[in-house]
Amino acid sequence: MGNGKSVAANVNTQTELIQQIYAIASELSETYTNKYLDPKFCTTLSLIYNDRLMNYRKQELLGVSTTLGLAVDQPALKQQICDSIVKHYTDRLNLIAVIQQSTSFCSDRIYGLTSGPVCTGNPEIFDEAACKKNGGRWDPYIVSPDNTIIENKQWFNYVDHMQDMYIKSMSRMYDILRQLKDFDQDITDERLKTISDEVKGLISNMTSTCSQMYKLALTTPTFTPEEVRMKKQTIETSKNEAAARSAALRAASGLQPVQAGGKRGTGKGKGKGKGLKTSAPPKGRK
Repeated sequence: MGNGKSVAANVNTQTELIQQIYAIASELSETYTNKYLDPKFCTTLSLIYNDRLMNYRKQELLGVSTTLGLAVDQPALKQQICDSIVKHYTDRLNLIAVIQQSTSFCSDRIYGLTSGPVCTGNPEIFDEAACKKNGGRWDPYIVSPDNTIIENKQWFNYVDHMQDMYIKSMSRMYDILRQLKDFDQDITDERLKTISDEVKGLISNMTSTCSQMYKLALTTPTFTPEEVRMKKQTIETSKNEAAARSAALRAASGLQPVQAGGKRGTGKGKGKGKGLKTSAPPKGRK
């Protein structure tokens, strides 16, 4: 079951994950843009044939390793290869952008339930200006329900489920970004498509689950200690009033009041008392 401590810890975890994702996404985006998507990128490329120089291909001069090959002047082929490289890294940039954008849907809702900000009056809006424009009240900070109250258990269950799923999904997103960085040369077009399909699935599941849990949490009432006390007092008062009405109706009908434990009063019965014995007639008399 979710509780106040786990909810707060999960908020910290998800915040750290979001920061890590944005950091590595920024680093990769800068690398791709400066290295592969620069307009001058194609002019720095040369086509090299090296299969005929296998014995001499790798050379080292003045401590610098180089690759030896035969330059080939084929502009059309060179442009085709260049376009393929640019498209590949553009697809990577698009994937990174999708991952970054996906972080906000769940996090906005989790923050709205646990710490703020939230648009009170229109909780599906997560922009301050839009909130005020639509008549809502923008609350930068809120206090989550009391986790010591048993009546709040279901609310914490919904939030805990949302956080657990979100953190697992974001952790996987971070792993994918690490793959793009650490295994750059191993990410082919086919591998990139497989990764993109996985990301789409993660986002779809995240969005669906967070939307459902958020709505359930919003419609689940929570209570303060004072509200719980008042609720119990109201229930007790209702019971007492119901008992009083029942007693009044029984009295009006001439019935005995119901005793403690649900037993009805027996009253004074007429006739022979319980346990009285009658004398037998003397012998010989008829």
